[in-house]
Amino acid sequence: MSILTTSRSSVRIACDCGESFPASVVRVVDIATDPSLLGELLSGALNQLSCQHCKKIVSSDTPVYLHDSQEQRYLCVYPSAWRSRELALRVEFYQELLGIENENVPGYVREARFVFGLDACAKIFAGAPKPIEAEHANHAETTKVSDDQSHAHELKESDFEQVFDEDWVDRRDSALVQHWQESGQDYYHFMDQDVLHIFQRHGAPERFGDRADVFFQLHRIENFPLIVLLLVAESTEGGNEVLYWLFNLDNRIDVKFVERLAENFEVNLHLFDESYTRKRSMVFSPALQRNVAYVLEEARKWLDQIDPKRRNFFIAASKFDETAYRKLGRGRPGLDRHGFRDLPTPSLTKLALDILNYWSLRENYEYLIFIKSFPVESFKHVLNDVLARAIEFGVAMSEKMKRIAVEMELAVSKEELISRLLDNFSQVVLGQKENDMDLASQWENWRKLLTDAQKMGMDVEPEVAELAKATRRKMDEEPKGIPLDLSDDVEMLSALDQLDPDELLDLLKDSDQRLEAVRTISQLNRQDLMAQAFQAFSRMTRREIDSLADAMAGFGSDAREPLYEFARGDRSAQAVGAMRALVKLEGPQLMPILLHAVESGRRGVWREAVDMLIDMPDLPLEAILKASRNPDAKVRGRVLQVLAGQTGSQVRVRLEEMAKDDPDSSVRRDALNARNLR
Repeated sequence: MSILTTSRSSVRIACDCGESFPASVVRVVDIATDPSLLGELLSGALNQLSCQHCKKIVSSDTPVYLHDSQEQRYLCVYPSAWRSRELALRVEFYQELLGIENENVPGYVREARFVFGLDACAKIFAGAPKPIEAEHANHAETTKVSDDQSHAHELKESDFEQVFDEDWVDRRDSALVQHWQESGQDYYHFMDQDVLHIFQRHGAPERFGDRADVFFQLHRIENFPLIVLLLVAESTEGGNEVLYWLFNLDNRIDVKFVERLAENFEVNLHLFDESYTRKRSMVFSPALQRNVAYVLEEARKWLDQIDPKRRNFFIAASKFDETAYRKLGRGRPGLDRHGFRDLPTPSLTKLALDILNYWSLRENYEYLIFIKSFPVESFKHVLNDVLARAIEFGVAMSEKMKRIAVEMELAVSKEELISRLLDNFSQVVLGQKENDMDLASQWENWRKLLTDAQKMGMDVEPEVAELAKATRRKMDEEPKGIPLDLSDDVEMLSALDQLDPDELLDLLKDSDQRLEAVRTISQLNRQDLMAQAFQAFSRMTRREIDSLADAMAGFGSDAREPLYEFARGDRSAQAVGAMRALVKLEGPQLMPILLHAVESGRRGVWREAVDMLIDMPDLPLEAILKASRNPDAKVRGRVLQVLAGQTGSQVRVRLEEMAKDDPDSSVRRDALNARNLR
């Protein structure tokens, strides 16, 4: 292949459909003879091929060499994602030059420019060089690099061997290193070609291993919002090496850096020793652009909430710098963008939905994005994958997930979504799709779907209603085994059971840790810490208590008195949490308290009590039947929801009476729907 004239090469192209095919692609463009091919390259149309199997248009990522004899320049154009391989690509190119025997290669070809991405290539031909922006790391004073230092020095063949010399500081950065030395700071950062470069001094750069993660974080500290770029690298001596860099919202250059990262997140870290000799370079380009934009938006909101007299970046930075400050949160979130694709069964899909429900809570979502730097785009892909699979299997969703499914255009409306869920779950129950749900899980899914349909005022097809009733009958006829205590809680802390009492007490005082601490103390039945655990329980939010579930029952009979006190207390969140624990301890004996909660209609409590009563085995019916005759129509309507989840001839007769004779039209309608679904 000639490297001076327009030429093609044969390659094999891999398509997303899973197949590959041979193709001929343009490898070299002589701009003097084929200027139209340069236009095709810059527009992204060059080397666009049709898959021979699925006919989809596929882009080849084959590098293209551009020969511009008029300007006496030669460019090697690579995909932007290959930037981290620059040294290896240079080696390949020069080896290719060495292999050419019969072609007279001009000197400017041997000094070829390496370009990554079509945007960078277009800027070269548009004649628009980008200046370097630099800032001293002390955040108090900024320095603009002079014009004669603004362009990156392009490596030539004569420089190439020096790349491998650890004592050589790249000539293009020599002026910047001089500015850095004059600043006396540990690091120096600047933008060049939309890439953030960081020069960092370190006492032992050789300790940094090959594995490293970069995080872009927001920490809402009371004096100032801290935007943090944080690196965690494996140490060759064991453990981790941690570096971080702070961005100050009061510093216009810092803000500009962040804004540029929101457009193109690429960070080149250059590690120097104490004598300013470069020892190591690392390239990071995770898909965090949307994270950066989100962080910047929320940081500005937080700053606006702080009294200007209390704002102080340096005080916040000093707090962050303290050893005790938790910079990386509580461990890995356990999410994987590709781990939720093509979920094979309804049960696994339901588990995935539960996981997403947890991470979709605002507090958890912000932890995931602001602290763990999970890519916003990846979370969106996970949501799309799981919700699409939930629709396919007809798995019931929370209100939030239904709203998101419509927003993501997986369904036209909530009504259409519920209709599809009912139809698809019918296919699952009939064996037309994979079904690994037991009868109890199937009925629970039916119950939620039918309740959703009822709330929307939708008519359920008779065949679907009959299928749901058949599932309930099969479940009732199935022999009762020993109930299993299945816990799907995700342990967010490790080895809490090995902590000393004082350490556990410290965690109980920490609003971020008290949930896991209370769960651990109750599971271990630490009677010596029960009083403090209940004190922490009294301060918990509804979200925490929902996550706690019935864990407080772990204290056993000794917990009955405080649990009953909370169940009858004024705070609805604690009342619900206490009733959940008491149901596990007392079983049907708790029915009077639950029924009273339903009758009272207490906000935030009675719906939870209905669900607990429905799920309670061997529930005495007399009191419920009596409550269904309450003179207050609202009470009868709430008790009706409990009746609808029960079986037996007495229940059937009472539902028929209410459907026919109840003086309230809404109660008659709901009773009729409940009767028809039996």
